[in-house]
Amino acid sequence: MPNRTLFYPKQLLGQGTAQVQSLRSYLEHLALAHNMKPRAMLESLFATFPVTQHEAAIPTLLKRCSVHGNAALGPELRERLERATGCSLEEAGFWRFSGLLAPTNLVRNRTMYCPCCVQEGEELPYIRLLWVADCVTACPVHGVRLRLDSECGAPESERLPVQKRPSLGGVCTQCGSVGHRCVTDAPEAATQEEIAVARQVARLLALPEATINTFTPESLRSGLKQLVSAVYGGSVVRASREAGLSRASVCTWAGGGRPGLPWLVQLCLHAGADVVQLLGGSYSPLEDQSMTGKQYDVMGRTYNFAQTDNETVRRLLREAALEANPPSLREFARRHGLHIDTPKKRFPAEARALAEVGRAHLKRIRQLQYEEAVASYTRAAEALREKGSCVHERTLQQESGLVAFSQNASRVRALQSVLSRFRAHEDEEAVAAG
Repeated sequence: MPNRTLFYPKQLLGQGTAQVQSLRSYLEHLALAHNMKPRAMLESLFATFPVTQHEAAIPTLLKRCSVHGNAALGPELRERLERATGCSLEEAGFWRFSGLLAPTNLVRNRTMYCPCCVQEGEELPYIRLLWVADCVTACPVHGVRLRLDSECGAPESERLPVQKRPSLGGVCTQCGSVGHRCVTDAPEAATQEEIAVARQVARLLALPEATINTFTPESLRSGLKQLVSAVYGGSVVRASREAGLSRASVCTWAGGGRPGLPWLVQLCLHAGADVVQLLGGSYSPLEDQSMTGKQYDVMGRTYNFAQTDNETVRRLLREAALEANPPSLREFARRHGLHIDTPKKRFPAEARALAEVGRAHLKRIRQLQYEEAVASYTRAAEALREKGSCVHERTLQQESGLVAFSQNASRVRALQSVLSRFRAHEDEEAVAAG
């Protein structure tokens, strides 16, 4: 008798194509097939195949952790799901390119979908890995912009209670509408640039594993050198500047640094090059040269050249610390075109001061959120008592309309504070009545 798997051997949808299913979507569909919540399925999975390298916060694992990118958690979760189902899930994430692409700006944590794709066919919709890429904002098949799954067009009276909302990509999480048919707005047409970006990434995802295994850092460097020689006269600085990248970007990649997917696609669009051929070690012009020579910022933000004067940067750090909403060091560096480590290395005193101000500001915001949540939960508890209803976690959240998710520590703390206060009051009343 063959060995039995822990879960059903459900195959990954769209294998071998650019429409391949994402790992998160696969887990959601697998949980539905077992009539389980994704959280319960993860608990069962990790009970049988423990996660050894990570302290996995199961309730928020798929929302807070990047399971599709180059982080170690994604391949580890994939490996355990493969053992539990007996199915190959290698194509369900971007870890196939971990040796070539930088993890930054690779995938997004928010779920987006194509309003046309999720309404096609009679099967339940699923989230494509293509839509998870941080630089992809359009569907290359239908030529429309992706939408956030948080949008719901149903009236408040038709929305589901928090405890009954589905966890399935392509289904509205607020009203349960399959294919997000609750949103009746016509799909918004994507720009030529957005479609070009999506097509470049789609070509990557459609590649067979045998082809991807031939890609190496050396082949990427070879492709970059051929591209720079053919299009930019051998100048890496010219290539970076004309493509709208930072001055040293292409030079860094040619020297062995891993490029971010958005910036590599941005360079290929400007040069009219095929990103697949580039990773394979050669320069090959695209058939469609409509984007060639056009500078397009793939991530929607313009690079700011660095303020190299020390006194200027020191002054800007001091001014940032006085802002009503002080930026983090990462935000400050991005705002002024600096490397993330530059403020800490060159201006340690000012950087520490900005970080301390930021922490104090965040503490004030969290305290304010806590106080507001306490007030809302208290009003809800008093209303419940007047109705003669029990005061507990579920009724408090329903009455107040505030959901205490585990990632919102202020609300969780406020909920427990109000519960303990009202429970103590109820115990005193019970003692007095007895």
